[in-house]
Amino acid sequence: GAGVCHIHGGKAPQVAANREARLIAARAQLAGGEVEDRDPGEALLEAAKDADAVLQRVKRAVGAGGSVDRATLTALGDELAVGQIRYRYRGWNDSQADPVADVEFALAAIVAQYGPVPVVLVGHSMGGRAALRVAGHASVRGVVALAPWLPGTEPVEQLVGRDLVVMHGTRDKTTSPGASVRFVERAAPLARRVACLQVPWSGHGMLLRAELWHHLTADFVDAIVRDEPFADAMDHARAARVRDCTPELGR
Repeated sequence: GAGVCHIHGGKAPQVAANREARLIAARAQLAGGEVEDRDPGEALLEAAKDADAVLQRVKRAVGAGGSVDRATLTALGDELAVGQIRYRYRGWNDSQADPVADVEFALAAIVAQYGPVPVVLVGHSMGGRAALRVAGHASVRGVVALAPWLPGTEPVEQLVGRDLVVMHGTRDKTTSPGASVRFVERAAPLARRVACLQVPWSGHGMLLRAELWHHLTADFVDAIVRDEPFADAMDHARAARVRDCTPELGR
């Protein structure tokens, strides 16, 4: 089983469950944002629409039923929780790292609601950076970072024993595909399992080949949740001619 939580901009971090569930695992998804911006995150909600498609794909991949409501941690079946969390502010905001505090709030809420279940974090752009930054939380089993924003000094020590998947479009002009490769190379000796993929012709918004992004994200989340090899996900990626940038140490 698995659970999903999706993180977006908003006025206060909130996670609520609509009913009790016997939860085996949880998944969280985080949206992107700005480098410096203390405005409330409501403006990011438009960017959340495509992420909902990812959530629905993951739900189908792990065999759960039900619907996904934005900003709600929703129990799906007996074993899957899916939800989203809105950022308080649009920006990372330097040393304040506001999205990190929001994700930590969400993880604490998941533990309070469901107990010590394993969590998979999925984040895009700034959300990818936030997901990777909090990967050391005791509940986190793995992270799937989509077109993440990764400055060269971004730490990797928190990824010890975690599953790490980083995917980036080759035509991304907003965040750096090369920075993602370098980050994975530094993290590979520490992480439990690693996958690095580059999606040809796709840009930062993941709109071109969107179905492939959804499919691969769901494949990797499913593998992490079930604690199964990445082989099927990697086969799907190769069949779609996605470039494998996984370091030899991580294979």
